Amino acid sequence: MTKTETLLRALLGPIRDDVRPLAAVIDYVAALLFKEGVPMDDVRVTKTVYPAVAEQLGKPVTAVSRSVERLCARCWSDGDPELLRIILGRKVSAPYSPRETVICLAYYVHHGESMHEVLRKSLSI
Repeated sequence: MTKTETLLRALLGPIRDDVRPLAAVIDYVAALLFKEGVPMDDVRVTKTVYPAVAEQLGKPVTAVSRSVERLCARCWSDGDPELLRIILGRKVSAPYSPRETVICLAYYVHHGESMHEVLRKSLSI
């Protein structure tokens, strides 16, 4: 199990759903942001990320997108609220979109702290 899958299992608890598509999308977005240096606004989840992950997993793009959207919604509805607050770096009153959720999870997986904390630190340098 990858580090990303472990985080998702900790966040979602014991679920029957396959978390690999979401984990692969998070890892792909992290690679785009932190290895390739793609700006956050230029990350195209539906046009670039889902097709690449679908090919990697040997699944249809629609299956990957549905799985990611369903699991992101489940993070907000059934996820561990304390862990979600730690991952996000603050209390949030409304759920993020799947794209925003994936980006926040990518920051947490890559840096080990919330996106908001990473950005806050980069501004104070």
